[in-house]
Amino acid sequence: MVQSITRQNPYRLSLRDFRQHAIAYLLAELYERHDRSRFEVIGISLGEDDGSEMRARLIRAFDQFHDVCSQSDLDVARLLYSLEVDIVVDINGHTRRARPEILSYRPCPVQVNYLGYPGTMGADFIDYIIADDIVLPTDQAVFFTEKIVRLPDCYQANDSKRAISTVTPARQKLGLPEAGFVFCCFNNNWKISEPVFDIWMRLLGSVPGSVLWLIEDSPETKKNLLAEATARGVDPQRLIFAPRVKLEDHLAVIGWPISSSIRFPIMPYHGE
Repeated sequence: MVQSITRQNPYRLSLRDFRQHAIAYLLAELYERHDRSRFEVIGISLGEDDGSEMRARLIRAFDQFHDVCSQSDLDVARLLYSLEVDIVVDINGHTRRARPEILSYRPCPVQVNYLGYPGTMGADFIDYIIADDIVLPTDQAVFFTEKIVRLPDCYQANDSKRAISTVTPARQKLGLPEAGFVFCCFNNNWKISEPVFDIWMRLLGSVPGSVLWLIEDSPETKKNLLAEATARGVDPQRLIFAPRVKLEDHLAVIGWPISSSIRFPIMPYHGE
């Protein structure tokens, strides 16, 4: 049994693979802006060092940083206990590189699920989930094992320090036609389900001259998507594939009104 620890300046800790990743883009400034008169912020890194500037920034943001990638779940749990952490925030949930078994040992008095996996962990050792009314509608609360902490506006932190390129290329340089409505979705291709793709193809069929702008994950995925469009009676040339670019260039493009355009979410698994 873990005894609750009382101190003047309680810890808050984040458990994550700290690297160049969408979650890091959202949370870097959150770690930097924590009130150090009330919290000591500790990072426990579960993933490999990718050598990126983002990882270096994250390391600088923490008061302590522990790389435990090669340690066992029990050893990491023992580390958390030895650090006398009051609150542990698991950012991975049930996603890639997740290690929920660490928290199954109950190393911390308060254990929280946040952001990386906005669904229930389904585990009695996770006490709370941080959410809002959009990501966790009230009628879905019955399915969650965690107590729900609802933030009043938006649960998702973001980074105001992101660099945005000042160069906004013309449509033609982006591979887009000079005119016509642009539907776009820059999610990972593997998140595109058949029902969602069916809707997209029907929209292309109902809007003459429109195109669908997607990220190109791989040549094989591109080939398959083009074939699926053809099978639904849509000219495959109306699917435009964008290469992956630097984040600052990506932000410049998606923030630029490309004539008439709309960005699609993906259901049930949204997020880029």
